[in-house]
Amino acid sequence: MRDHVQALRTLHLQGMADALEAWQADPLNVDRPLSEALAYLIDGHSQRQNQSRADTFFRQAGLATHYSAHTFRANPATGLSSQRMDHLRGLSWIKRGQAVVITGPTNAGKTHLAAGLGHEATVHGLRCVFVRTPAMLDRCLDPDLTIAARRRYQKQLANAPLLIMDDFATEYATTEKTYLLRRLLDDRARRGLPVVVASINAVADWDGYFEDEAAREGIYSRLIDAGCHRVELRRSAPPKTAHRDHKRTRSHVTRCVKAHRSVATP
Repeated sequence: MRDHVQALRTLHLQGMADALEAWQADPLNVDRPLSEALAYLIDGHSQRQNQSRADTFFRQAGLATHYSAHTFRANPATGLSSQRMDHLRGLSWIKRGQAVVITGPTNAGKTHLAAGLGHEATVHGLRCVFVRTPAMLDRCLDPDLTIAARRRYQKQLANAPLLIMDDFATEYATTEKTYLLRRLLDDRARRGLPVVVASINAVADWDGYFEDEAAREGIYSRLIDAGCHRVELRRSAPPKTAHRDHKRTRSHVTRCVKAHRSVATP
């Protein structure tokens, strides 16, 4: 059986090799049928593959690995119901090439949700590119890069099965950058490819962040027209119980001190 494990490792089927070793180590598996063993190996390989994809996604995005759809708190306090979250996690919007626009204040969970959707797509075998919009636009126009390098990067953005743009409409975009962004979204729309954007600013406040009006309207038509999933997150307030208890305790102590002083005064 060791030869089988080594053969799997040689074939770079690390997940199956690990699963086979775990299967052998459990004495309860001795009399179980071959079909169960095969199912166990396939499941082990699938889990290993999904984890590898997720690790690659988070590493390339420069994000914490706990940013997943499972760890995002979907409830009325955050502005996203569990039903809508289940719909987004179902990824049907990806198949339809639709956009997801996430807005909300600082610490509302925009990046967490956007990355969580990217993670969900990644473990389902879809390649996902996560970028911060200002840095992406700077790189597309970076004079220190060769024209070929800039074109390769723009092609990667245009062809990614899922593109996530964080920090969208947070820094002023010149006419050149606005046209570049519109062209990118046009290319993706022609291919029927979805996009997720996350912005600290409400959609109604985006106008001031794009210099060219015509290109700006083209961006809007690709992002927020029919078929767009708009999520307006709220920063959930921390529980007030502890604060109130602290104030109540402090008030009680103050009254006790005053009473003690009044008794001690001749």
